[in-house]
Amino acid sequence: MLEIKTAKTRKGKRELEKRAPKLVESGKKTLILHGTKTSGVLNAVLAQIYHLKKDSAVKYSRKNENVKPFEAGGETSLEFFSLKTDCSVFVYGSHSKKRPDNLVIGRTYDHHIFDLVEVGVENFKPMESFSYNKKLAPKEGSKPFIVFIGEGFEAVEELKHLKEVLLDLLRGEVVENLNLAGVHRAYVCAALSPNRVFFYSLRIETEKVRHCCTKNGIGRSWPVHGFCCSSASSS
Repeated sequence: MLEIKTAKTRKGKRELEKRAPKLVESGKKTLILHGTKTSGVLNAVLAQIYHLKKDSAVKYSRKNENVKPFEAGGETSLEFFSLKTDCSVFVYGSHSKKRPDNLVIGRTYDHHIFDLVEVGVENFKPMESFSYNKKLAPKEGSKPFIVFIGEGFEAVEELKHLKEVLLDLLRGEVVENLNLAGVHRAYVCAALSPNRVFFYSLRIETEKVRHCCTKNGIGRSWPVHGFCCSSASSS
């Protein structure tokens, strides 16, 4: 017979209630972790992704030698971390001579690997390289606009898959109504070719429209950070 374990503390019961199935699911949490070897560029990329998802992300800073998403048995540790942190989306960074500045973005179902997308990072520019008013930086928890530019996201299977994964990674909790005054950022993904995507983030400044009592006019925006992904592959 299988032994069913139940929580014995209030904290444990609250944690189980959070993980229990719901009629309306909450936003997906993201797990961010490093491979055996990473580069300075990749460390900066992972840190910036964590900054974007800070309100709903868990970041591990230690190297994970046992995590190898595309190899048989290499997913065991990853699935354990997914269960431990209750994260259904993950971003795994690794660096090697064959695959420099490599990111694997994946989703889990019932804390088992569901699908994977592998991309290489090129021409990354961190947030600090842009000049902008830090007082107007996007607030944690604010909903973003997500824009996909290019026919490839509808015609190329790899890019269609990448679009689905990025939506789960970036959109946060699904809502029915949205107050435009609370929208402070936009994520733009442009398909430059069937295997090349440019991604950048914009700060959105809303302005009052004359004869209108709500802030529904979108004014100035400027890049916060961006990078180019190449050689996308999926599994």
